Amino acid sequence: MKYGCENKTEILLRLNYMVIHAPDSFPPEGGMTLELAFATVEYGLRRIEEIDGRPQVVEAVNQIRPELLTARKLFDEGEVVPACHKLQDVEDILRSVHVKTEVWPNSEAAPPI
Repeated sequence: MKYGCENKTEILLRLNYMVIHAPDSFPPEGGMTLELAFATVEYGLRRIEEIDGRPQVVEAVNQIRPELLTARKLFDEGEVVPACHKLQDVEDILRSVHVKTEVWPNSEAAPPI
């Protein structure tokens, strides 16, 4: 399993994975933990800010981070359902923002995702 989320799509997939498996039902073969799952999402948010620093993107990321902190706190308190709802709120916020994709050398620019 790849750990660091590199873009919006990977963050959304990881959030969905967390809703299904968190806090302690991650498949053992993947080596994922709750701590690592949150860290990979944060890594992805930093990547989004690096790739696309437009104000609306930064604002969305700044709105997402407190929601993630709340979700983590709820998981730590054993409040799994409300924590998953917070993760779904994060998905909704992230889906609503258009993020530029990374442009690789010698490739055409991809449309925003």
